[in-house]
Amino acid sequence: MWLHHPGTLYPLTPPVPLITTTAGAKWLGCAFGMGIGCLLGLIPLAFMESPAAALEAAQAGAAEAGAAQAGSGSGDGASLQSLQRAAG
Repeated sequence: MWLHHPGTLYPLTPPVPLITTTAGAKWLGCAFGMGIGCLLGLIPLAFMESPAAALEAAQAGAAEAGAAQAGSGSGDGASLQSLQRAAG
């Protein structure tokens, strides 16, 4: 009697999966596949901006916005009051 599992190249007899070498090869293949999958999943992190750089960019943008408001004649008090009103 032959057992056929989807994805196998050839059917195995029932005692073959119980052999230590076969079981070890199966687990080694699973571990190798999981490791490769995890590494591939980490690739997008290499292209992400670091949190420190994002914080610096946000602070620089806020400083530029504050300078633009100061130049237009509106004071910081008005913007603080509007933020307090929005917060409720």
